[in-house]
Amino acid sequence: MSSRPRRRLGVAAGAAAALVLALIGAVAPAPAATGATSCTSSLTVAQVQARILADVNAARGRVGVKPLTANSAMHSVAIKWSQKQAARETMSHNPDYTSQIPAGWSAAGENVAYGYAPTSVTRAWLDSPGHRANILRTSFTHIGIGVACSDAGRPYYTQVFGGYKTLATSTPAISGTPKAGITLTAKTGTWTTGTTLRYQWYADGTSVSGATSKTYTPKSTDAGKVLKVKVTGSKTGYAPTARVSNPTREIAKLSTLSTVTPRIAGTVAVGQRVEAIRGQWTTGTTYSYRWYRGGVAISGATGKTYVLTKADRGHTLTVKVTGKKAGYATATRTSAKTGYAR
Repeated sequence: MSSRPRRRLGVAAGAAAALVLALIGAVAPAPAATGATSCTSSLTVAQVQARILADVNAARGRVGVKPLTANSAMHSVAIKWSQKQAARETMSHNPDYTSQIPAGWSAAGENVAYGYAPTSVTRAWLDSPGHRANILRTSFTHIGIGVACSDAGRPYYTQVFGGYKTLATSTPAISGTPKAGITLTAKTGTWTTGTTLRYQWYADGTSVSGATSKTYTPKSTDAGKVLKVKVTGSKTGYAPTARVSNPTREIAKLSTLSTVTPRIAGTVAVGQRVEAIRGQWTTGTTYSYRWYRGGVAISGATGKTYVLTKADRGHTLTVKVTGKKAGYATATRTSAKTGYAR
């Protein structure tokens, strides 16, 4: 096996240029692959990333350098470039990686390779002085790792490195009663001043579609599940950082409102005012009303009282009362029909 390092400079506006190196290895073709990662001994992309990260940080540890932190945005950049190399069946550098990784880096670099097993690719990089320098560089703090298999069954690897400041963060906490219908709030704690925070809520480990604000009101379908919230902070010059809360207790199901069937009081005649008498419901319930003429909703008739018009003559009236309260299932009750309006 032979290797030939190649160097060039990557430059980004307002940031220091970083040395970029490529590893070219002469290897025998691997067997043809049928799956995205079958050419990497059936390991998933995540498993390959974990193995390479462990090997990289072990090498850094042996020389007293702080470990690198995996970054999901940088992983995405590295994976996409590995896929492009695999599609072309040609190892090459990404000319745009410095603008694709999170902004604000003070140092950046890239290693690429092809044909090696996941267990040996890091050793191959370390055996090449230029690539070893990237792996051990003290100015790098974060890494993204990608792998993809070509149609010929060769794995193509990419490492992208970045040097960033580290955000001051706090593990978020969830406040509020863990019950369907009760709003929960993410308490973020203290982060670096000027950090922009994003939120994602999870139910039993699965992201909840659309639940991306600081608050979340569990639905009835969340009952029996535990919730977590992930807070991701970003600030120019810092690596995006995510923190996940501890889980809530299992979300309690909605309670049932105590209700009474309403009745209509008053004279059922044109020009007269009638009133919905709803009775005693659960304390704290809020109410809405809807009046009906012959079973058809009357436009605009949404108050507790209603004044009959000429259109009501010869028809019966009913009123529907809907009650809502946080933590309770919404309930609706409809009155009996009146006699025919005069």
